[in-house]
Amino acid sequence: MNPGLILALASLPAVLTAFLWMARRPVRFLAAYLAVLPFGSSIAIPIGLPRAFSTVSSLLGVLVGGLYVWRWISDRPALRIPSLSLPIWILYFAWAVATSVWTIKSRVTTNNLMVLGVLIVLFAVIVLTPITRDELREIRAWIAAGGGLTGLYALALAITGTLTKTGAGVARFEITGAGGGEGGDPNITAAALIMPIAIALWEGLNPERSRRSRMLFLASAGLAGVAVLLTASRGGILSIVIVVVITLLSQRRGLGSMILIGLMVLPAALLVPATFQERVDNTGTTGRTAIWRLAIESCPEYCPIGSGFGTFADVHEIAFLETQGATGTKIRYQAHSIWFESLIEVGVLGFFLLVAATYVTMRDLWRLPVRERGGGFAGLTALLFANTFLSNLTFKYFWLGLIYAVLVVSVAQSEQPSGPLTPHQVTYRAPGPA
Repeated sequence: MNPGLILALASLPAVLTAFLWMARRPVRFLAAYLAVLPFGSSIAIPIGLPRAFSTVSSLLGVLVGGLYVWRWISDRPALRIPSLSLPIWILYFAWAVATSVWTIKSRVTTNNLMVLGVLIVLFAVIVLTPITRDELREIRAWIAAGGGLTGLYALALAITGTLTKTGAGVARFEITGAGGGEGGDPNITAAALIMPIAIALWEGLNPERSRRSRMLFLASAGLAGVAVLLTASRGGILSIVIVVVITLLSQRRGLGSMILIGLMVLPAALLVPATFQERVDNTGTTGRTAIWRLAIESCPEYCPIGSGFGTFADVHEIAFLETQGATGTKIRYQAHSIWFESLIEVGVLGFFLLVAATYVTMRDLWRLPVRERGGGFAGLTALLFANTFLSNLTFKYFWLGLIYAVLVVSVAQSEQPSGPLTPHQVTYRAPGPA
């Protein structure tokens, strides 16, 4: 008998038990979906579908979407739009679909539109459904736990010396990105952990949590931080610095908290490969500036209406052959930036809609009282910084940041008395070292 089938049958009772436990509170399925995003795409399930739709995270996403639609039908909750970012993203998708009329690669555009469409539908289904503060607290715990588990896995690989070696000979942790536009990528792995770290760190310093809960959240943040360190992703490490700085400033924490965070990550320094320092000290852009230069040179032709959603690599190939006049070992590169990616693929209008959607989400978070932001503002700021060096609009972890941000806004809006909230309407000074 197939060993995989034996394992599946043996784990069936545990899976059914977990399913029944989660079915008592459907929000747990959403929490589980958001929790597995840092690593769920690396676990493929052989069901005969393309990899983008046959991973653990994809199947959980379909389940969540179905459950929420069923909730709409059975409970008929009062639906409301918590953020203008939702209609803007719908407009972005509509324009991306329009580019399929003149795309330079029809099949590529169609495949990428299918993935983006599923993600936007799931985003809409989740954020339109009312959510309570207790449910949001549970979601935060699951997301933090997902980051912590990823960190434990990275730590185990580092201890056993089984981290993946890249072409440059640097051992780096990678678990997210396989099957996506940029393949299995340590940089994407690091970016996928930004939001879990932001949430775990925020809750770990939140005086409204019990001491035990704070310690667990801080442990999750530390483990996920170790995983980012082991990716040797310079953009990822800088993004975590952004998270830490914004969190400490927002919660008015001082030197004591900074020392505590440093002590959590310090043990990882003993496990990093000898080649890690060389990787971090390298001030080069690993080819990004050359990619962006070709994008700028191609802009007059493609920026007005776009080359077609998902076709940046094809544009790069065409531009490379025209300017270099020779083929290379690899001449098809992704944009390594959501901003250049959108400008070339969906043109000026699509780029404007992307900027507008992210701006509205950030503005909504900034307008909340500091204590209501729940790590959303720090996490999304750092994620957008990381995305300046990654092209990942069709990666689920990017939408984790957007979903969580809008859920935070939704809960705050549902409880506000009247009138708009100002950024510092409610602030607090957390107990602890100054």
